[in-house]
Amino acid sequence: MKKSVLIALAAVIVCGDGYLALTPDGGGSSSGEAQPAQEQENAKYKDTIVVCQGNEHVTMDIITGIQERSIALTNNIFESLFGFDDALNVVPVLAEEYEWLDGKSLKVKIRSGVKFHDGSEMTARDVKYTMDSIDEAGTLFAGSYDRTDVVDDHTVVIRMKQTSPTLLNLLAAAYAGIVPEKARSADPKAFGQHPIGTGPYKLQEFQEGDYYKLERFDDYW
Repeated sequence: MKKSVLIALAAVIVCGDGYLALTPDGGGSSSGEAQPAQEQENAKYKDTIVVCQGNEHVTMDIITGIQERSIALTNNIFESLFGFDDALNVVPVLAEEYEWLDGKSLKVKIRSGVKFHDGSEMTARDVKYTMDSIDEAGTLFAGSYDRTDVVDDHTVVIRMKQTSPTLLNLLAAAYAGIVPEKARSADPKAFGQHPIGTGPYKLQEFQEGDYYKLERFDDYW
């Protein structure tokens, strides 16, 4: 059964944090009353989740779309080399292994066989392109990034200009998501309207100012 996420834009937001989460069948839950057991059981098997937001997305390009309203959507589409577990410890995601060569250089082996939503396989070239693009956009490294060296198809060395004890945390940020070099470099603006990541959901369709519909990515690693 296909799983999908529908991000709908709403004119009125009732939650203090700017988001209104709806029940799986699309109906808002506001009474706080307990639902019958059978209804709760049925809700587990709904294949669509609807979430409302109060603002339009400027872009769905994870490199430049770092606004909270954009991340709420794109963190389902893109993944970073690292992430955080429930205890906020940094854990590998697209990275498989890592090793500090010195205080400024981090060697990362990425997972093999990981596919982007267009069917292409993620390689070290995509990681290098992503790191370079993030630095160019000025969204993460604050001038401390030096370069990324490609060792082989699945290994890179990320080099900083000075000792960077927080580098793993930076690489675990949602807006450090890995993008496919070929697709984004061809037309960055178009990529922002048709994002391609490695995440569990891919963009199916959207109507600007109305909704964004994601569907399950069947080749998710």
